[in-house]
Amino acid sequence: MDVSNSVTEALNRYHFWREEFHTLIAAAAAGQTLLGSVVSVPNGAEVLGALVDSVGEPWPKGKRFPEPKTTVDTASSVLWGLLIVQALSAFDEYTVSALEDLLEFDAASRGQTPFEHDHKDMFAVAPPRRSGCCPAVAGTYCFRDGLGSRIEDFDKDLDLRLASSLIEVLPLFHYFRRVRNRIVHSNSWAGEGLEDYSKSDELRKAVATWDNTYCQRPSPRLPAIHSDQRLSFLPRHVIMVSTICYEFAKAIDRAFVQRLGEDGIVRMALYYSLVAPEHPTRSATHKRPEAPLGNFLYARFGAVDFSRDSLLARLRELGLWEATVSLHRMRYPEVP
Repeated sequence: MDVSNSVTEALNRYHFWREEFHTLIAAAAAGQTLLGSVVSVPNGAEVLGALVDSVGEPWPKGKRFPEPKTTVDTASSVLWGLLIVQALSAFDEYTVSALEDLLEFDAASRGQTPFEHDHKDMFAVAPPRRSGCCPAVAGTYCFRDGLGSRIEDFDKDLDLRLASSLIEVLPLFHYFRRVRNRIVHSNSWAGEGLEDYSKSDELRKAVATWDNTYCQRPSPRLPAIHSDQRLSFLPRHVIMVSTICYEFAKAIDRAFVQRLGEDGIVRMALYYSLVAPEHPTRSATHKRPEAPLGNFLYARFGAVDFSRDSLLARLRELGLWEATVSLHRMRYPEVP
């Protein structure tokens, strides 16, 4: 079995979320642009007021907006800022989920500092289930400093061996992380620290590296930051931060897949194909016990060069064949 180009469940979820996220950004941008055009008329105040009244929310009727275009532009800016927060939140969730699975399915990783803990193999209990110890360890590790040093900590403690060009992009990631913090904790006021950081040489160099190595074209110009003004971004900046986070996620995932190896990927596929309560990839029925696992390995996680016989042999080598048969019976009780 070849898992060299495999991906984890966490990256799969993150990837499909990101695809939908970008679609929603495009739709929201189109809606905001259209609304801005509609109210840019002499009676724009009345038009916007009538549109607000028609929404049906329980706010007072008859409100008028003296500067309708400014109001719509400000609302749009608030929306794009909140979506930057969501983009970073999704990356945050990916890193936690990926670490949880790494510790659950790779004994070597959970046996090293600072992740060592007493662990019960989920497939050694009946019925198989996650004990909660790995999520607890991953959560404690990840939330001790939020996203402030998450990537650097992963690189150090899990030997990610990030490409030097990606390390050079870190200041750009931290720029958006700082933006996120100002939006969440300071009502979008920029503050002196972010203003100074936005003018720093390290950020300028990070943008240049991003443009030349990853974007391969000029990226959107970052807005001017003034400490006494609220932050204002555009849809292109939401796409930018989402793409930056995704590049780091892919690098993390490649390192995690190397750690998991064939055995860890098989264990992960067994869990998500037959143990996890719900999963969009799961088929309605499978006649053979190993079939759900094989489907996940190939279609979900990108494993190749394996056959039914080789998969059965691997499950027996790992001592997982009896658990697979039992799980198949529980998941598909209608199959004779």
